[in-house]
Amino acid sequence: MTETRLRRVQRSVPGARALLLTAVTALVLAACGGGAGDPQQAAPPVSAPPTLAASTTPAATPSPASPTRELTPAQRAPRSTVPATTSPATTTMPPVTTTTSPATTPEITVAATLPERTIPEVILPSDASVPPTEVMSTEVVAVLPAALAGPAHPPRVLVSGDSTGTELAVRFGAYAEAHVGEIEVFHSAFAGCGLSAGNDGRLHAWNTPTEWIDLSGCTLQWQAIPQLITDNEIDVVIAAIGPWDGTDIRFVDGTTVNVLDPVGRALVQDAYDQFVASVRGAGATPVFIRPATIDAEWERRTDPIDDPLRWDVMREIVDATGAAQIDLPGWLTANGLDGPLGRPDGVHLAEDVEFRFIDEVIVPEVDRLAYV
Repeated sequence: MTETRLRRVQRSVPGARALLLTAVTALVLAACGGGAGDPQQAAPPVSAPPTLAASTTPAATPSPASPTRELTPAQRAPRSTVPATTSPATTTMPPVTTTTSPATTPEITVAATLPERTIPEVILPSDASVPPTEVMSTEVVAVLPAALAGPAHPPRVLVSGDSTGTELAVRFGAYAEAHVGEIEVFHSAFAGCGLSAGNDGRLHAWNTPTEWIDLSGCTLQWQAIPQLITDNEIDVVIAAIGPWDGTDIRFVDGTTVNVLDPVGRALVQDAYDQFVASVRGAGATPVFIRPATIDAEWERRTDPIDDPLRWDVMREIVDATGAAQIDLPGWLTANGLDGPLGRPDGVHLAEDVEFRFIDEVIVPEVDRLAYV
């Protein structure tokens, strides 16, 4: 009966199609057991009304007592008012296909903002001559100070003096030849030439009976030393002097002096001071072989230079220059060589003793003083 009425309404009132769709949906939900009156269970709207399948029950002839009329909203029965005995309309619905979409992890985009790197500005002084490209260079160049770079050559030594100096120069030169690359030795000594020599007619005493010797010819040896220092890049100048500055000196007027009187002492002191100044002025370090007390020929002869007081004064004169010294008398005494064994003639060192003195004392002192 219900289906027949709905069909009639659908055929007679074209505008009631939407109302019919609502009623059919309500009946379907009721038949499927949907919760009555639950607005959340209502079917979602569709864009076009579904086509109802034709009923298999023949349509009944409409009753004259049931005229065709449009239902008002108030007359529409809700799903709960349908009698339990009313058979639900048979409707063929399309199969429901359930599609399970795979879980999709939402893409998360993280925008990381890195701190902006700030490069310090390099500001050069207004008078800087170095271009900015060189200042910003990443190249690292190690530059050693001159003091750390090392010397350009081994220590260079110039030996000066009288005959004690000439023997030292020859033997020191032989040592250098045997130790190539360790030390270099130059020679400027002259036998019989002390620092007190002069070209003013003075004479120096020698031997017994006394012989007066003109030493003016050797003065050029002393005068040439500053130039030798410059030309050969000498580091150390050694002065080794024996008897000639401790002996008597006679001038052309007949005056005789020596280190034991004030005039003679001042003369020798002045000569030693000038030597030290000239060596330092040329850029080298002056060094004296500290004089040992002379005893010429020991007991075989007597000579004025054998007086120990003269050599005490000579050592004081050397001390007064302020120059470095290599202690010969101290070394001789310490090694038991202060007699004829160390100096056979009372003046010059024995050859083997001098080689020991060079190796044990002079070379270490030169190494220490060369770059002061």
